[in-house]
Amino acid sequence: MDRYDLLVNEKHDLLGRLKSLIEEVDPNPALLALAVGLLLAVLGLALFGRRRELLFLLISSAMLSGAVWPGVDTASTLFRWLILSLLAVNALRLHTYFGLPMLLFLMYVFLGFGLIAFSSMFFWSLQTGGLYLMTSLAAVALADEMKDTAGIRRVLVFFIVGSLLWFAMGATSMRQLVAAKEVQEIGRVSGANVSVVVFVTVGGLLLPMALWAALSDQLRMAWRVVAGTMALGIVLMLFASGERSGTFAGLMGMVPVLMRKRVAPLLFVGGAVAVLALAAMQLSTVNQKQFKYRLERFTSADLTGRTEIWSDAVYECMQKPWMGHGLGSDREFTVKYMRPTHNAYLSAWYTHGIFGVLLYLAAFAAAGWQTLIMTINGRTQEIRELARALMGVLIVEFAVGMVETFSSPSSFATITLVIVLVMIGRLHAIAKEQPATSSPGYYWAWVPQVVQQPAMQPVAAPVEPRRDLPLVARRRVIGASSSAALRAAPLERS
Repeated sequence: MDRYDLLVNEKHDLLGRLKSLIEEVDPNPALLALAVGLLLAVLGLALFGRRRELLFLLISSAMLSGAVWPGVDTASTLFRWLILSLLAVNALRLHTYFGLPMLLFLMYVFLGFGLIAFSSMFFWSLQTGGLYLMTSLAAVALADEMKDTAGIRRVLVFFIVGSLLWFAMGATSMRQLVAAKEVQEIGRVSGANVSVVVFVTVGGLLLPMALWAALSDQLRMAWRVVAGTMALGIVLMLFASGERSGTFAGLMGMVPVLMRKRVAPLLFVGGAVAVLALAAMQLSTVNQKQFKYRLERFTSADLTGRTEIWSDAVYECMQKPWMGHGLGSDREFTVKYMRPTHNAYLSAWYTHGIFGVLLYLAAFAAAGWQTLIMTINGRTQEIRELARALMGVLIVEFAVGMVETFSSPSSFATITLVIVLVMIGRLHAIAKEQPATSSPGYYWAWVPQVVQQPAMQPVAAPVEPRRDLPLVARRRVIGASSSAALRAAPLERS
């Protein structure tokens, strides 16, 4: 095996995926007809500009990433790449500005394109850069579907509905958790996903969205009950997996969503604690070894060798601190040290140089600042709730990036990141355009105090009696309050 095959592993590039799909999938005429029909349907949706439907298919296919069935994993990856390319073409017809956070991320992507020439794996870096560009432009094309809060709310609902596939893949993890008896079987579980990290990261990203839907006043009660049940199920599966990074990140993402003066957040927290306590008691009875493993893992502060790999990553980054090693070269680091950098920001520094990692962090900073401002000063309750949900997802992305690497530009984490950046930019623009309502947020404003003076009653001027009347007539009208009374007084003559 030559150096390129060792780095790319022959299955991660486009040709390798196509070859793997042909070898692993049974050439069944029914499956072939289904694939052709699905391909034609997707092309038709792209032709007529049906970006909402393409987005839902993209989210659903991303849920199948890392499936234990090789054919499903490969087919979902190729299908995801196809949808990304079709959505990216629709970006040419964009009519809506996508916001500052995504603009900074696009600058990060274009900088990576310019550094492809510095990579030792040109073709692999070219494919990686193409996927980054397609994913970013696909998210930009969705800005036209987020012209109001209803469009942003619809995207979140798509994520929640698509998470049903994640639940289906993770359902078997509970059986694995209980059935493990041998020493080699004791450990982390991820259901029908080959990667525990990917499985838990997806769950951590879905948790703030499901919790937002459960507490939102904009959705029907049936949707809220279903979303609340899903949020409790996600919490249970995250702890059952035994993986700490996505679990703790998901819990951190819940914090801004729960920060509201209502009883519902307290009820959810109490329900989650009760469910976890009940599951822990049951697991300690059924499988004591698995319970002990999870208790030790979630209470341990051990970083499992990450400090050493971070030290090596900093050393490699300092070799080319300004220009980096080239886009896609982080796989070479993985082969050299037999482990990835386990830090998305060190990986960005390694591939893009210091200017690249600054742009990457600037995108997070701009998005975080905008969500914070909307959470505090949002003009409507709906804007504040959506800002809390997006802040929660952004916190999960940032926290997971501290201990893991988003190596694939078309993974669920990367797709969610770019879509959330566009959602934050659009929501910020909507919040500035929308007029204030009867329930404004908290903000300082100087209002001058106006003292209203009481109205003055008109005072009638003294009326002089008419001199042409006799004395008796003049005496009868003396003291009249108006000229009208004077004219109405009867004339009496002596």
